[in-house]
Amino acid sequence: LNEQQRLTFGSDGLRLRVLLDNCHALNSRFKVNYISPDVDDTRYGELAEMFPKIIPEGPGAGGKGVLIVYGPIPKKKTDKKPPNSFVAEKKLMDVDQMARMRNEKPKVTFKGEEEIIKEVDFLTQGEKQRKLYFLQGNDEVDINNMEGFDRVDLRASFGSVGVGFLVSQLKKDNYDVSGLSFGVELKGQNIPNMTYAPKEGKDGRKEVPGDCHTLILAGATKDLPKDTLDAVERYLARGGKMLVFLDFALDESGTKLQESNLEPLLKRHGVEVSQDLALRFTQDPNDDPRVLFVTTPLKSDNPLGQQFVNRRINFKRLARVVQPVEGPGRFKAEVILEQKFNPRQTDRYTVLEKNLNALKDLRAFMNDIREDQAKFQVAIHTKSVPFAVAVSEGEKPRMVVFGDTDFITNREIVTAMRQRGLMN
Repeated sequence: LNEQQRLTFGSDGLRLRVLLDNCHALNSRFKVNYISPDVDDTRYGELAEMFPKIIPEGPGAGGKGVLIVYGPIPKKKTDKKPPNSFVAEKKLMDVDQMARMRNEKPKVTFKGEEEIIKEVDFLTQGEKQRKLYFLQGNDEVDINNMEGFDRVDLRASFGSVGVGFLVSQLKKDNYDVSGLSFGVELKGQNIPNMTYAPKEGKDGRKEVPGDCHTLILAGATKDLPKDTLDAVERYLARGGKMLVFLDFALDESGTKLQESNLEPLLKRHGVEVSQDLALRFTQDPNDDPRVLFVTTPLKSDNPLGQQFVNRRINFKRLARVVQPVEGPGRFKAEVILEQKFNPRQTDRYTVLEKNLNALKDLRAFMNDIREDQAKFQVAIHTKSVPFAVAVSEGEKPRMVVFGDTDFITNREIVTAMRQRGLMN
């Protein structure tokens, strides 16, 4: 590239050009053209007429990105358009806007390869959408709820907490998303985005639909009905994939941990859910010890874990400790998110407490640890603590278990996107 091109595209633009040029070098059918919306306004206008999706959404959105067309570009705007997709500039890189608040240079992570390959794969497979089902009907998160309510009371279920914003984003990324209920469909009842589990076989058992790419269980804080749990077991036995989002929940008395009957199933797949209360040690009495700082282990080679490398995620209202355990030989479980122990950073120290009475007065509990060296030595866990585990079978991903559900809810996703400058 010449100097002017370097100035125009920047370091991540340069990486994008290298990526696209390498694709062309590997396969001559992969053709690449570079068009500037500012300089080549005539050509850009012609493309915008044929492919309106490249037109910026809202002021300040730019108009730059990668238009992917699977087939020849039409000569006339009235000609039939081939399968196409558009990856906007903001999806090609992730900017850590929180760094600016810390007076640091923002770290920019290039995401062009994964985003472009994902769209190319979608187009070459006939624009076939992958089907995601969120289990509904047992006080899980509500996929139709777009409100920003928090689950403040740890005794409450996630039934009133929405993940509608996540669902809308998944649909924009070409996923077909639906709720899945094992309940009875009442006559005249019309719940949006809901599929009822079909009865299959001679015994008429309800099953997870055969088109399910991934089953998502988010916010389960009570036992699943037996027919639902059995169907999930059968789905996994036939090679299904699942995402599980757990969280810290208390029973009605507020003194005991509320578990579901998912724990034995997870353990059979190599994931153990701890009963410990995990807190972040805080030097400042005004800091909230329930806020956990989790990152990917530096040596992780897990493809999902690599998406979080050098990125800190805040689990804001406690989370369950989940850890790999030795299960059946065909399953491999590995940590993908942890609160890393660093002896030089006290805000990375983790306190693991078995007595839930500590929650009654967290300020007093943490003060005791700060002021009493003997209690400090006993309380501090001097190893990294895992909060998300990925399970694979051979080369095939099978399950991911997160110890937190709050971070996928409407409020947290919108807040995170604003901090990264991905939305107004």
